[in-house]
Amino acid sequence: DLQSRRAGGDTQVASGFGSALIGCLNSTASNTGAFVCGGSTNVASGQNAFTLGGYGHVNAGNQSGIIGGYKHWILATGYNSIALAGRYAKLVHRNCIVQGTEGFLEEYGRAQREIATLMCKTAAEDSEEMFTDGDGGSGTLSMSYGDVWYYTMKILAVREDSEINSYAETIEGVITRTAGGTQHVAGPTVVRTLGASLGTIVVDDPNHYLRVTVTPNTANSIFWLAFLDMVCINGYTA
Repeated sequence: DLQSRRAGGDTQVASGFGSALIGCLNSTASNTGAFVCGGSTNVASGQNAFTLGGYGHVNAGNQSGIIGGYKHWILATGYNSIALAGRYAKLVHRNCIVQGTEGFLEEYGRAQREIATLMCKTAAEDSEEMFTDGDGGSGTLSMSYGDVWYYTMKILAVREDSEINSYAETIEGVITRTAGGTQHVAGPTVVRTLGASLGTIVVDDPNHYLRVTVTPNTANSIFWLAFLDMVCINGYTA
């Protein structure tokens, strides 16, 4: 613990096993392998979590990091992820990168950008679903009330036995979940036929999350990758 000052009492220490505080003020490293370097009033409470510089960050995600910026927040569900620069990034989903923007009303994540890259392989003639964190369970990239998303998704698919049989396309859309209720307003489901008769791809948003499904139409498996770039504003203030 090489922190030079702590104004918040004896909790602002490197208390986790193998944790460290270096050259920072009023900061806390409270879990195994947690690390804070530079900045002020930062917390690394996830296992092997880190914060580098900036002010007022809270990093509760295991194996996650916050670099610079002002008042970023990584939840425990946002493990293996990074928040970068800007202000008020709120990272809920794992295996993602979030860039905070100029927030307002001191609310975390009111406007931000999120990026995820995913690779998948289908079994022959079997459909395969892909979520932005690789899981179809409760940890999917789900929408809160009042969320408005604009997403751009680049898709690349290649048949297992032939690079000639490939497909690439950019798909974009807007999804909205209304504030204060369960009504879900969404753009049309996107359905594409993969090039060279590979199969079909469907992008939709059941149960308030974004999903991509690829179905081969041959006995060959398909390798495919999706790069998702999403900007989000949450207008729900009640």
